[in-house]
Amino acid sequence: MNDLNVEAVASALLEALTSQVFLLAYSWLGVVIALLLLLWFGFRLLSVIRDFNEAEMIRRSRGSPPRKPETIRNRILSLEEHARGGLQAAVRRSLGLVLYGIVAPGALLLIILVFDDWFIPGMPSLLDGEDLIDGSGVEAWRLAVFIADQALRGALTDTFEVFGLSVSNLSNNKDNILLSGLILAYRSLCGLVLISILVLLWRILSALPGLAAAINAYRSELRKLEEAGDRS
Repeated sequence: MNDLNVEAVASALLEALTSQVFLLAYSWLGVVIALLLLLWFGFRLLSVIRDFNEAEMIRRSRGSPPRKPETIRNRILSLEEHARGGLQAAVRRSLGLVLYGIVAPGALLLIILVFDDWFIPGMPSLLDGEDLIDGSGVEAWRLAVFIADQALRGALTDTFEVFGLSVSNLSNNKDNILLSGLILAYRSLCGLVLISILVLLWRILSALPGLAAAINAYRSELRKLEEAGDRS
């Protein structure tokens, strides 16, 4: 009898865990986990904005003031290496921000639209002109263009609305609250990524003059030492 009860409970539990409701929950859980991982990677990349500045680079490479020509040359090379390394890191992390903050979340949104009859059953996701349609019935390239349109609208804030610009004739069904919320979050994320990259570029541009001034000062001191050595 006990064995039968255990088997019945196990069978009922297995049936519940493989039901459509649970499978849908698993799908959305996977989407949420993927988004959280992307955000985690994105915030790690944002650390370069905090770290890249000329004062920190000069401080890290400074040590005691160099007095001999050879040590001054080494200091100049060290500063130039820090500048190149900072620029390369900035470019890599900017591309990473685009990848993790725009491309990958856009790909997740594309998956949701392609399979919207599974993720959001019973509610059309899109408007094609005046017609309500499911994303699952639309060509993938049109959905990709629609997502690119949303990314541009998020990155360029109100520019598209003000000038009536659009790269897609598809729009979201505003009555589909879940999808509309996802698109709003995606637009906001794209705007945040663009702002982060612009801040990063500003930090780079503001850091380079300080680095150049430090390098030029060392070069001037090196020339004076070399000229004094030649006279002696």
